[in-house]
Amino acid sequence: MKQLKIFTLILLVAFLSSCNKDSDDSSVVGDAIIVSKRSGTEVIYGVALYAYAFSSIKTATAVNSTSPFEAIPLAANGSYSYNFYKEPSDSEYSETVPEASTYTFSGVFDSGATFECQDILTSNALVPVTFEKCEYNTASSYAELSWTALANADSYIIYVVDESGTIVFRSSELSNTVVSGTLNSSTSGWTSGYPINGATYTVKIYAFEYEDSSNINSYQLQATSISESTLVWGQ
Repeated sequence: MKQLKIFTLILLVAFLSSCNKDSDDSSVVGDAIIVSKRSGTEVIYGVALYAYAFSSIKTATAVNSTSPFEAIPLAANGSYSYNFYKEPSDSEYSETVPEASTYTFSGVFDSGATFECQDILTSNALVPVTFEKCEYNTASSYAELSWTALANADSYIIYVVDESGTIVFRSSELSNTVVSGTLNSSTSGWTSGYPINGATYTVKIYAFEYEDSSNINSYQLQATSISESTLVWGQ
């Protein structure tokens, strides 16, 4: 699920910025997150698993308390061995919201030391937002975006992806009171060389619910949802 790598980076950056620890620190944070998206007219759900550390991890697994004898292997995030993860494949999504459970993360550091931590996942899930507008305004030379507010969302992030799947725009994390905006070619967040007139882009709205909604600087999420729509830049 390539699109989920987007918030792998979000969580990693939040983890690193939320902790003031030395690089040899053995702390590990495990996070289990309910992911929801649309499939046709239905909303489907999966669970994404992440383990973050300041020391290089050699192996990591997670165990769901509802299936205590099944160890779920986590893989390194590319060459970055400080972050291990498991994101749901298409076949692992379901129309049923995952039940509340406790995930136990365990593993071994490169040093040989072991670790174990837990994360409690409730059954709270976010539905994907509904786009009210996603179109290019040729008279004003900007893209107009608006979407329905989600009662349980703590924040949103806008991503724009090109036809190859490359992220070409990322907004800052937006307050849950923000449900509209405009993008022009000078808006902060574009990759150099973008946008390109005549190109088709997929606009993605990620909604986030944190485990502690009173502290959106926390690095642990309860749920996220993904919505997408397309537009042609300049048309």
